[in-house]
Amino acid sequence: MVGPMVRVIHTADWQMGMRAVHAGSAAERVRAERLDAAERLASMVRARGADFVLVCGDTFEDHHVDRALVSRVVEILASCRCPVYIISGNHDPMVPGSVWSDASFRTAPTVHVLREQAPVEAPCGVVLWPCVATARHDENDPTRWIVAPQDGRLHVGLAHGTVESVHREEPWYPIARDAAERAGLHYLALGHFHLPVLYPDSAGRVRMAYSGTHEPTRFGEKGGGTALLVTFDSPDKSPEIEQLQTGRLRWVQVERTLRERTELPALFAELAALEGKDTTLLRVRLEGVFALDEQESLESLAELVRGQFLYGRVESHLRPAPTDARWTETLPVGPTRDAALKLSRWADPECTDRPAEIQADVAARALLELYVMAAETDPS
Repeated sequence: MVGPMVRVIHTADWQMGMRAVHAGSAAERVRAERLDAAERLASMVRARGADFVLVCGDTFEDHHVDRALVSRVVEILASCRCPVYIISGNHDPMVPGSVWSDASFRTAPTVHVLREQAPVEAPCGVVLWPCVATARHDENDPTRWIVAPQDGRLHVGLAHGTVESVHREEPWYPIARDAAERAGLHYLALGHFHLPVLYPDSAGRVRMAYSGTHEPTRFGEKGGGTALLVTFDSPDKSPEIEQLQTGRLRWVQVERTLRERTELPALFAELAALEGKDTTLLRVRLEGVFALDEQESLESLAELVRGQFLYGRVESHLRPAPTDARWTETLPVGPTRDAALKLSRWADPECTDRPAEIQADVAARALLELYVMAAETDPS
């Protein structure tokens, strides 16, 4: 039977060994931070007195990760000083010769890799129902086999997949929104989606949740870097769920459409004022129009983003403002001036005589290059 209180730490999607090529020169730092975040999580497990830990898939990026890294991850898991239960995910499925066959797992008696879909006895009278991923892709609900008895014990599932309400590019391992209720589980711990999401059942009780990844992995992950502390008072009550902040890096994405001269300097000031630049990865995407004499301001913005943040890049899809075509009148009569006039006209999205094979943004970039070349050769 269940004791007076059970505390469980729920985490997932560590993706250790992630190459992080999208982080450019900061890739090594990103990989190191994933280990640091795991160590912070282990410290929280000890400080909160958790009875056990659930790791719900994608602990590793794939089966080709360095075995020294596997050993380090096992050391961190063992440092929780309580039982740790792990299921495989679509990145690290349970297959022959997988990362799960590494000898380091046999050196840590408190670290349990759940290799079969069968109930497992956990501390405090809790029964675990592990859904083990055995392939990269699977179109079946991994929780469909669970039928937990109502015997007064706590029944907790572990699964890795896509809840039907979550939009994903790869909808593998589909999980129904009512999976926990249907299976008779008191809680279903989920992995795969990188942000924390709680799912109430038909009675409004939260019985399944994504923990989110312990350290954000990419731009667009707002609110990542988390784990969940799930506390059960009794099988008759909803668990209390507390979100724990484990991540340190911030992946900030700024998208702006520029229309006025004042907007570029205002954006520069906004980014310059951001705190925590040494732990921030920044991507700035610019659209709209700009005056050609603002090229220096645009370059200053790019220098700020590249130079002061852990990682930064500016993706410019700006086109020169059509009203700035007056500079072409200063060019000498001839092919250069003719090309500038054509490009200026074609860069306008409303242009009706632009050749079909030429796009407005391509013409705008060519016009900007021509403008810069003309400015560099202008004797004045």
